Amino acid sequence: MNIKLIVMDMDGTLLNEDGIITQETLEALWAVQANGILLAIASGRHPKGLIAFVKQLRMDKYGGYLIGVNGAMVVKVPEMVTLKRHLMPASDVQDLFRFGHEMAIETLAVHDETIYNYIPSSLIESKMMYRLLNNINPAIKDTAGVWSFIQDHRKNYPVIHKIENYLDEYGSANKVCFAHEPEVMEVFYPLLQKRFSSHFNVMRTSPRWYELSPKGIDKGSALNEVKLILNIKTEEIMCFGDGENDLPMFAECGYPIAMANAMPLVKEKAWALTSKNTEDGIAQAIKQYDLISSSKT
Repeated sequence: MNIKLIVMDMDGTLLNEDGIITQETLEALWAVQANGILLAIASGRHPKGLIAFVKQLRMDKYGGYLIGVNGAMVVKVPEMVTLKRHLMPASDVQDLFRFGHEMAIETLAVHDETIYNYIPSSLIESKMMYRLLNNINPAIKDTAGVWSFIQDHRKNYPVIHKIENYLDEYGSANKVCFAHEPEVMEVFYPLLQKRFSSHFNVMRTSPRWYELSPKGIDKGSALNEVKLILNIKTEEIMCFGDGENDLPMFAECGYPIAMANAMPLVKEKAWALTSKNTEDGIAQAIKQYDLISSSKT
């Protein structure tokens, strides 16, 4: 095993349930970089929201790549030069918002620092109850997140507009997301696929959160571009993920490893499994496959 690049999803993979990289995982990733292995972060987030993690991981010292917005952006570290960017035109976003209205599903258009958020009236009371039960800060908007009914997005998306319809003036978006309770999303998924799979990548990031990007743009297409830049082979890449939006990345990677907390299909497609994101799964795999002590040429 001659690994030259390690690619990691963020939420549910590199980050624990508190949204941080634990010390054990940090030390393992510092060590592999000192040993000549580059890192890439592959996330649904915009690269601007990854800069703090770049510094934590010391990628600003060793170099590496950010695959942002599920592959719609590729950024070279430490220069923070954007090598690729794809946007969804307003007309496509409008089509998806109309479908969100039709199906009474929360819909989000995600921009660099802004979210345009449609919340169906049927969810308003449930959001209110969730807010009271969980004692949520009034400054936090009602917007859903990957893992929760209401999530604090302020660090990455300081501006959130609650809207009914997506207007031309809002412009192109990085991606569109749908959110609801898992049992509702399970019924929604085949309907969404039937209506839009010919035009968009439909990715299940978690049981309650789906993300859509232009057809052919995903973490796999972005990783393929990084492979070409670095002139490395598929078998020289190890990647870690937990959501179905990581599967295109798995297909471009010689050693795709699923976290123990990963969705069932992700585990099925993985080369191997490691521990949960809350149990330093990435660090455990790095040690198991001897990526720290093996010499690099």
